Amino acid sequence: MTESPDWTSPDINVHRRIISVMAAIKGLSPEGQIAFGSSRYKYITEKQLTSAVREQMIRVGLVAVPVNIDETVIEKNNGYITRQTVTYRIFNAYNPSDCIDVVSTGQGFDSGDKGSGKASTNAYKYMLFRVFEIPQSEDPDDTPSEKFAQRTTTITSSRPPAAVIRRQQQEQGVKPNGS
Repeated sequence: MTESPDWTSPDINVHRRIISVMAAIKGLSPEGQIAFGSSRYKYITEKQLTSAVREQMIRVGLVAVPVNIDETVIEKNNGYITRQTVTYRIFNAYNPSDCIDVVSTGQGFDSGDKGSGKASTNAYKYMLFRVFEIPQSEDPDDTPSEKFAQRTTTITSSRPPAAVIRRQQQEQGVKPNGS
């Protein structure tokens, strides 16, 4: 029987810590369900994924924080698509100079001000899936591109979301129309 490493030792590098998390999480069964038009599928929820990974990251002393976020917003139909490219730094909590940077992307669609949060959650989820190589039961490559093309006719605009416009007006002391 092999003895468990002393994870508080700063000598155990970030890569060995990641491998230990990978070994501990064999896979997750989808708990969430989506029904959209004729599409129906199950998925691994953010809560489910974060809970499983967080427990193991704490065990081995890993911390992940966003260090850079690039965001674009595109107007589409009745809302906005927010796309984020996020650089996460995963570091050894017992030797913070021992770290790696990981880039992940995410997007979220919303008619109000929740697009950034949705994009952020999506980017974080997929960073965890990829860094810790957690298998998923649904493969996006299994869906023909034609299905996506039917749903993704976009109207681009440089106009920011309504929530951004309202915030800018408030900062400038401009009263909304009808006030």
